Amino acid sequence: MKWIKHAILYGIVIIVLFSGQFLFNRGLVSGVPPQLPEQTIAGLPTESVMPKGGGIIYFWADWCGLCGMMQGSMSKVLHDTPGITVALNSGPTDQVNRYLASRNLNWPTVNDADGSVAKRYGIKGVPAIFFLNNNGHIVFSSIGYSTELGLRIRVWLASYFN
Repeated sequence: MKWIKHAILYGIVIIVLFSGQFLFNRGLVSGVPPQLPEQTIAGLPTESVMPKGGGIIYFWADWCGLCGMMQGSMSKVLHDTPGITVALNSGPTDQVNRYLASRNLNWPTVNDADGSVAKRYGIKGVPAIFFLNNNGHIVFSSIGYSTELGLRIRVWLASYFN
């Protein structure tokens, strides 16, 4: 009898978690990614670092605690996977540069100081991650914390979706 109560409780928790993810992810773009600014904060053309095939577009903010918790995992994944990051509402470019340097984050980053890029992507919160397939189209997206394993699994799965 006790195991039935536990099974029901775990089932309810799973339903609540998936419902929450559905509500947060509703409205995020899919398909062809909207245009990013022309240059990264390092002065590189965005087109040169934008994933052409499979990869990640990662929205984060310097004021976001969950984003800070994901920095190590995201750095490891971006070391192996093409990707670009977007600093959302994190201040002027020199402030974003200082933040990245202070944490040894060598991410290709564009600055979305006013949130206009995030609006085009339908983002309601950070961290937000878009997973691109081999055609460069967004096939998965998520808002919230993700582990390194969770990121890697979704990168791998995205490569199988056309």
